[in-house]
Amino acid sequence: MAKSFDLCLQAGFRLLFHCVVFGLVAGLFLLDVHHGEIGSVLFSEQSWTEYAQLVLLLLTAIAFGVGGRLQRARHIPAYLLAAVALLAAVREMDWVVDRIAHGFWKVPTAGIVLVMVAYLWKQRSALFDAFAREVVQSYWGTLCSGFGMVFVFSRLFGMRRNWEAMLSSEMSITTIRSVRRLAEEGTELAGYALIFVAAAGFLFSCHEEWKLTHKR
Repeated sequence: MAKSFDLCLQAGFRLLFHCVVFGLVAGLFLLDVHHGEIGSVLFSEQSWTEYAQLVLLLLTAIAFGVGGRLQRARHIPAYLLAAVALLAAVREMDWVVDRIAHGFWKVPTAGIVLVMVAYLWKQRSALFDAFAREVVQSYWGTLCSGFGMVFVFSRLFGMRRNWEAMLSSEMSITTIRSVRRLAEEGTELAGYALIFVAAAGFLFSCHEEWKLTHKR
């Protein structure tokens, strides 16, 4: 009875955590919707939505990195997923990095890729065993859903030709672009939130394993 109650309580806290995360990101998204400048395209590079995406990616990288430090047996997938989150973060903030030179975002991106390729090559004998353990974890499905939403669904859903064909030809180009970006950036933000929730689940499981090993 007590064990069942504890499990239900933990599930309730996880549900609450999910709701809080999605409530916060939806609130930031709506700030852009309701307080954007009239006559301008919504969701510019310096919008609350873009900032939220960047913060979620950085928190995701931190969660995977810390989890990998807590449980060294899981460090290979942890560091790889943290690197993927950092790559996405660099791409999201290309408008900052490109102030150095146009296309300069490719330099830190290439650096991250090279480091990870070297790391994975060094760990190649344990790579598949390490990932075989992770793909059966409860957070993995959420992680896959987030990746699919960000890198597939939002890209196809936000294709310009679809929105231009669907919306009235009497609408201005600015309005059409704003509606398209609303759809694309909204689904992308939700996808990043899913990825962050998955990373938090990974960190939580690593922490639970760490506590068990240190009680012995």
